[in-house]
Amino acid sequence: RRIGVLLPLSDKYAPPGKQLKEALQMAVEDSGSAVQLVFRDTEGDPEVALGHFEDLVLQDGVAAVVGPLLTECAELVGPQAQAAHIPLVTLSQASGLTQDQDWVFRTWPTPELQVEGLLDYVMGEQGLLNFAVMAPDNDYGRAARDAFASGVERRGGSITGVVMYDPEATDFRKDAEALGGKDYEARQSELYRLRREAEERGDDPSKVVLPPMVDFDGIFIPDAHTRVALVSSALAYEEFAIGNFQPTKRATPVPLLGLNGWHNDELYKRGGLYVQNSYFVDSFYPQDPEISGWAEDFRNIAGRAPTSLDAIGYDTGRLVSVAARLGATTREDWRMALEGAQVSRPVSGALRFNEEGELDREFYVFTIKRDRGIQLVHPLPPEPPPEGPTTP
Repeated sequence: RRIGVLLPLSDKYAPPGKQLKEALQMAVEDSGSAVQLVFRDTEGDPEVALGHFEDLVLQDGVAAVVGPLLTECAELVGPQAQAAHIPLVTLSQASGLTQDQDWVFRTWPTPELQVEGLLDYVMGEQGLLNFAVMAPDNDYGRAARDAFASGVERRGGSITGVVMYDPEATDFRKDAEALGGKDYEARQSELYRLRREAEERGDDPSKVVLPPMVDFDGIFIPDAHTRVALVSSALAYEEFAIGNFQPTKRATPVPLLGLNGWHNDELYKRGGLYVQNSYFVDSFYPQDPEISGWAEDFRNIAGRAPTSLDAIGYDTGRLVSVAARLGATTREDWRMALEGAQVSRPVSGALRFNEEGELDREFYVFTIKRDRGIQLVHPLPPEPPPEGPTTP
C-alpha cells in the first residue's frame, strides 16, 4: 500500500508542490484508505527526480508513483516508469507523456484538453471564427499555440496572426506592436493620410499613431494571470480594442481568451477594463452545488480557499485510494486497478482515466464582468425556484 510521491518541495516551485502534498494527504485521510504516501523532494531537478524514483522503487518498494509535477522531470521519469513497468500517475502537462505508454497516467488537464473546451464554447456557442495568438515562447506556450491552431482549423476557422514573447519579460509593447502589424515604413502612406486628416480636424498630427490591423475575432493568451494582465495592458497601449476598452468610438472590442492559468481573482483587479468580457476555462468551480460542501470543508481544514491545484491533487489522491481498495497485489494489478478506478462526484471534473491514460473532463467556461469579477457562463447554474407557495 505504499505510494511514492515526487514533488518539488524546496525550490522555487515549492509553493505548488506543498499545495499538492496537502491535498493528496487530505484525500487519503478522507477516503479511509490504508495507503501510505512516501514523499520525495525533486528540488525541481530532473536528475534528482529520477534518482528518487529509482530509490522509491528499489529501496522503498512502492506499488506506484504519483508525480512528478514539472515537465522536465516528468519527461525523464515517464519513460523509465514505462520501461520498468511501474504505474506512474503524473501531474505534469508535458505533451505526449501518456502516448504509447500504458504504465503512465495523468491527472492534470493538458493544454490540448483545455483548448477543446474553450473552442467548443467560443466557436460553437459564440460564433467566433478567426483568431490571433500571443503566447509565451516556452514548452507550455508552444503546446497551447499548436493545440489552439489545430482546433480552430479543424472547426473551419483560421489563425491570422501569431506572436511568441519572452516568458520572463515584463514589457510586452513591442510584441503587441508586432501583432498589430505596426510597420511604419510599410504603412507610410497610411500614416501620412491619418496625419493629414488630423490636421484638417485641427488636431496635432504629431500625436497620430498607426492603429493596429485587426482581422480576428479574439486573441488567445495561454499564460498565467500575472502576465495576462501585463500583456493586455500592452495591447491597450498599442490601441487594440479589448475588453471594455475602446481607443476610438467606432472600435469594436474583441475578447481575450485563456486557459486555467487565468483563474485568479487578481486578474480582474490587475487587468481592469482590458480583461473584461474575456473567456477562459477551468475544470474547477467551487460554487458548483455538487462540490461546494467539499470546498467549505477544505477551507476549514487548510485555512484558505481551494484552488484548481488543490482540486486536482485531491482527486489524484482519491483515484489512488480507490485503486488501492481493489486489492492489487502486484504492480500489474495496480496498473489495471488505476485503469478501472472511478471516483464519485469529483471536485476537478474528472471521473476516470480513458484509454490514453488521460482524465476525460468537462470544463467550465468563465468570463469577467465589471463590478462582479469572475462569472460562470457555461454551463449556467439552474435558476433558483420562485419564492412563495406553490400549487400541486
